[in-house]
Amino acid sequence: MPARNITKGFTLIELSLVLVIIGLIVGGVLVGRDLIKSAEIRAQIKQVEQYTLAYNTFKLKYACIPGDCKNATDYFTGTANGDGDGIVESSFGYSPDVEFDLEQSRFFEQLSLANLIPGKFSSSLTLGIGFPATILAPKKGFVAGKARSTNVSSCITSTYSYDCFAAGKWNTGLFFFVGNPTDTPWTNTNDSYGLFTPAQTQSIDQKLDDGFPHSGVLRGGEAWDSLNGRCSTGSSPPSTYLVTNTDTACVFAWKLD
Repeated sequence: MPARNITKGFTLIELSLVLVIIGLIVGGVLVGRDLIKSAEIRAQIKQVEQYTLAYNTFKLKYACIPGDCKNATDYFTGTANGDGDGIVESSFGYSPDVEFDLEQSRFFEQLSLANLIPGKFSSSLTLGIGFPATILAPKKGFVAGKARSTNVSSCITSTYSYDCFAAGKWNTGLFFFVGNPTDTPWTNTNDSYGLFTPAQTQSIDQKLDDGFPHSGVLRGGEAWDSLNGRCSTGSSPPSTYLVTNTDTACVFAWKLD
């Protein structure tokens, strides 16, 4: 009698074990991805806090604002004095856009000369040299200056920001807007695609402020041309961040003074 070929398959228990292992691997990957995202958010928050602490320490130590300090050359070499009016200005006026020069270009330079921030900065219009890169968007950066006070209506229309990032209300803020600083004329809102997703911006806002884009000391809004869609559900309070949009639609401003 000829021998029969018997093919042995997997038992239900073996198949169940394989499925469990696959599930654990997939779950571990997803958990790991979430942990990485959370770590990146924490690092971005730490950067904001670091520059806030440096700014306040500089004010206490030198009794003036970095960039605006009218006797900066008494303390540092290789920089220039400001006018001491308590506002970080550029030649364009009280708005941190269009020109990167004068007091605005000395802000990070003087913080670094005081050894209050990592790295060495100059007045150069170069990412990582004249102004820092962001943690979440390392090819993009942020500048300091007075909250925008010109072309407010155009700004509100273009950025979906309730009051154009607190226009005329802050003397100094950090503006996480910078895309391509080599554009002519240079503007700190020249990144048309945003730096952060709405979910990222919401997480930062919730941990640093009130969690809403149009109120408090952190103001969220769209990139100037909004090419990645909306950052928030509306242009006025009590709008929320549009977390269903997973593109980098958002920029934000952070109040220092």
